[in-house]
Amino acid sequence: MQNDPGAIRSADASSTLEVALENTRRGAEAIRRGGGLFAATRLAAEIEALRLWAESGGFIRHYEELSRPPDAFGYEHEVWFPKSGSPNPRVLKATYDNSFGVMPDCREATPVGYLERLRLEN
Repeated sequence: MQNDPGAIRSADASSTLEVALENTRRGAEAIRRGGGLFAATRLAAEIEALRLWAESGGFIRHYEELSRPPDAFGYEHEVWFPKSGSPNPRVLKATYDNSFGVMPDCREATPVGYLERLRLEN
């Protein structure tokens, strides 16, 4: 899979999520094989793999819009909608640290499960 930030930023949401999902799966497998602190559990390996991928691609950002209260929220996230007439009409979704929601079978989701659900929604 590609990890070129320029290509990813110009892609649609579904393609970006597919890249994130594949990189998280492969990264977690490599972390588990390599041993160490983050290899202790699948959850720890997936969290670290997603963090490393997001950091390397420049996807961890601090947005000015996040300084105001969120417009909506869920179990694992908060959402900010663009202000009327905004030059950047993007919806921002911030996921709480180490919180990935719940799977349809009521299990806690891992990063891979979270990304898979987002990909299917988009």
